[in-house]
Amino acid sequence: VYVVTKSGIEVPVGNIITVVPTQLVATPNPVKNGAELTITGKDMDLITGIAFPNAKASKLNKVETTKVTSTVPEDAQEGDITLSLANGKTVTVAYTLVKPTVASCTPAAITAGDKTIIKGTDLDLVASITFPGDVEQTVEKFAAQNANAIAVTVPAACAGTGFKLNLKNGTTVNIDGQLSIKAATDPAIASVTPG
Repeated sequence: VYVVTKSGIEVPVGNIITVVPTQLVATPNPVKNGAELTITGKDMDLITGIAFPNAKASKLNKVETTKVTSTVPEDAQEGDITLSLANGKTVTVAYTLVKPTVASCTPAAITAGDKTIIKGTDLDLVASITFPGDVEQTVEKFAAQNANAIAVTVPAACAGTGFKLNLKNGTTVNIDGQLSIKAATDPAIASVTPG
């Protein structure tokens, strides 16, 4: 802080250090996209805004002296959450996201063009599935989908093992060894009647 004399001379008289929130902890950690996240700490009532990594829109649900809450956007990715203050300063807190897991595929060995049911946890985070082949094939429409299962028809041009879960937030989870896809065979003609 400076005082200015009538002659225009600035005289330093002291320093001001503004308080920022400290001791920040995000819970739950990991958190699922779409779930509520709580960030605790000191002086949390100074926070006026929140920004999740890669999210188009983020908003605070509640602001209190010791905590703030926010819903994790579906398009948010892992990294540092940025909390903004009215004076223009920011503070960050790291967090991680829940990722889908695959327990099994039924059936686990199929021919391209057949259906399989992928079972696991947090599968509602999946936007599409990419299957292996000479050219990878991505399926965006499922016969059924919930948090515990996805029913999908594997495209006829696929062959190989494993697949990729493409999540709604733009990240990918590789699943190895849970599904074996045999290439579809061309139909064989035994006879034509009448010839």
